[in-house]
Amino acid sequence: LLVHTPDYIEAVKVASRGKLPEDPMQYNLGTEDNPIFPNMHQVTSLVVGGTLLAARLVMEGTADHVFNVGGGLHHAMTDRASGFCIYNDAAVAIKWLRNTYNVKVMYIDVDAHHGDGVQWVFYQDSDVMTVSNHETGRYLFPGTGSVMERGLEEGYGYAVNVPLEPFTEDDSYIEALNKVLPTLMETFRPDIIVS
Repeated sequence: LLVHTPDYIEAVKVASRGKLPEDPMQYNLGTEDNPIFPNMHQVTSLVVGGTLLAARLVMEGTADHVFNVGGGLHHAMTDRASGFCIYNDAAVAIKWLRNTYNVKVMYIDVDAHHGDGVQWVFYQDSDVMTVSNHETGRYLFPGTGSVMERGLEEGYGYAVNVPLEPFTEDDSYIEALNKVLPTLMETFRPDIIVS
């Protein structure tokens, strides 16, 4: 509930029991990208729980770095599934970090697809900077992530997108990271990084 709407969560719970929500297309459930499967709510809640545990372990000083193998479901929106992502574990963890510790969070997304779900959740938040290196949306799902998507209101300038051409090789990719990340780190000065 830190990120997702109550009616969407309820629709996922209904689908989890093998029933269709009243309007499954409203929630983007039952599509090729977001098929309904048994215990969907429980399974995807465990993914979110793993990412929350990772964030807690870092903030408590138990670990410097934690990796949730099942995490990174960055396409889920507040009110619907998207791109094989039911719940957005990264966004939930970031919101929890903000609420619990009042820290500045930098979200770095290096998936081939734009980290759209996380970006939109924090699009107006100046305490969360989202940085996404991805293949340009001209050719690849979700079709977003242009350099013009920079945030709104207090969040203007806190959404950073580096769309790359298809087949960008390692050296060019690393160069793009090295040109962007150090400057953003120095100016934003995050307390924690979620990637």
